Amino acid sequence: MMILRLCVQRHLASRFLAEESNRAFVPVVWVEARPGDYGTYARLDYYRQVLTALREHAAVKDRLMQVALIPRAGRKMMDVVESLDLREAVEYALERLQVKAIVIDEAQNLMQVQAPLRPVDQLEWLKSMTNHTQVLHVLVGSYDLFEFRNLNGQAARRGRDIHFPRCRIEQKAERAEFVGALHYLLSHVPLTCDVDRLLKEWRWFAEWSVGVLGS
Repeated sequence: MMILRLCVQRHLASRFLAEESNRAFVPVVWVEARPGDYGTYARLDYYRQVLTALREHAAVKDRLMQVALIPRAGRKMMDVVESLDLREAVEYALERLQVKAIVIDEAQNLMQVQAPLRPVDQLEWLKSMTNHTQVLHVLVGSYDLFEFRNLNGQAARRGRDIHFPRCRIEQKAERAEFVGALHYLLSHVPLTCDVDRLLKEWRWFAEWSVGVLGS
């Protein structure tokens, strides 16, 4: 998944930077939906991660430094007003820094809700954020996202699915892609290893990963 993440991030950043010459702006923000954060908690975590990523930029620093990212002293959770403050701060920062896209990794975790919320409510929230900020939201995750995105007809029509299938080793081009990705991974693992020798065993890696990268 790290290779996919880096490729998507690099592609989006280069595309939007080509359209915007001012390097003070931030083209892409990357956040991760965490398991165990249900419904409104997932939204709060989204707000916190976006603000944490942007709050040091000069154009928004004064405003964002005044926003509390944790509940006030003596309380375990934020009230509605504080939650709205976070959302307004996010919308302000996205506009000021002209963010073009927010990539949500492990986005299938957004489906986790507790009554009375439903998974479709999370999708409606994302649609609302997109409408208000005009920022593209890219959801990256497991196959559960196919079902999640189609819970809302309007969201399904506005969005697009991009499937990253496993490498078919019997195909020469895809086999070369798999070996190239394996070489990249072996070159970046925090261990001392004989990369060339391990690459000779690429069929073993392909068999036990069933050709899937980043699983």
